[in-house]
Amino acid sequence: MQDLDFYLDKAKSELNLTSDRQLSRKLKVTGVLVGNWRRGMSLPTDENMVTLAKLAQEPEELALAHLNFWRAARSNQTTAASVYKKLVKMASVAALTICFSIGIIPSENIAHASDFATKLNSQSLYYGKLYVS
Repeated sequence: MQDLDFYLDKAKSELNLTSDRQLSRKLKVTGVLVGNWRRGMSLPTDENMVTLAKLAQEPEELALAHLNFWRAARSNQTTAASVYKKLVKMASVAALTICFSIGIIPSENIAHASDFATKLNSQSLYYGKLYVS
């Protein structure tokens, strides 16, 4: 599962930025705030997380699910954190299934998909096919 550093680093990489301060300008927040996120002292707001996901070219819905998992985990809401973790796994598997079904990812990479699904370490895995005519 991705952490906040993943999103920060990916956004910097996508935008060819070299510092968190430059990233903070793109996010329209202070450098101190981004530094606090980086050190784990605080988490972004929903709006900031959506903006960060867009800059990182990552799905906003998944970023919000990650954010809520981190919030629940920090506040020792183990039941909620468990639900968010399952939600993130389900969304990842669904996105991968759709990509294979419509041919975005070549079929020769199917072995990697099974490795990916195994790494998710979920108790139940739902598989579906999308038929496009």
